Amino acid sequence: MMTRFGIAFGVLIGGSATVLAGGVSRLGIQPTTDGLVTFDSELGYSVEDQSDRIRADNSGPNSVRDGVFEFDLSVLPADAQILGANLQITTADVITAPGMQAHVFYFGFAADGQIGGDDHRDNTPGVYLADERYDAGPAGVPAGVQLTVAFNDIAPLQAVLDDGRFFGVRIQATEGVVLDVHSIESALADARPVLNVSYVPEPAALLLLVGGTALLRRRG
Repeated sequence: MMTRFGIAFGVLIGGSATVLAGGVSRLGIQPTTDGLVTFDSELGYSVEDQSDRIRADNSGPNSVRDGVFEFDLSVLPADAQILGANLQITTADVITAPGMQAHVFYFGFAADGQIGGDDHRDNTPGVYLADERYDAGPAGVPAGVQLTVAFNDIAPLQAVLDDGRFFGVRIQATEGVVLDVHSIESALADARPVLNVSYVPEPAALLLLVGGTALLRRRG
């Protein structure tokens, strides 16, 4: 587990922000914390947030594990307009599933910077961000493969940024699927999870709008 200050300091000083064409910036944010939230029909909810890997698996309604990452969006400018985002994760073991493909869903939610039972799918449904199908089994995706999950909906991130809260991303496996990925505690720095956010600071966005309007007027 890492502190809110520590992760923000590391991202900013580490220089992972990149300025792209058209005034768009991209920032890679590592989780403040991440972990595994398990529901067991006999034992209830439990949390593991010190492991070097995160697991999402589903053995049916009596045993469901969700992988959870929580990101501190305060490292972004407060007035940023988010244009896109993706989650970058790296497999820690071969992906397994009952068939030839593993179907995995990704959900987003407003979080509090601490992994708990309330982060499980049963307690916080969240907003659908993406779903992916991965090749499974002996000929499927092995360990050490980087997966990039593009979010279909960025409104939840913008809402969390505007409210000054943490953004949670939950990996939900369908029944029979097991997905292991490296966590923030992984000894392999390049395999640690990253939330990549593309954004335009609002003043710059307004400047582009005003500049474009002025240009059109001149041409008119």
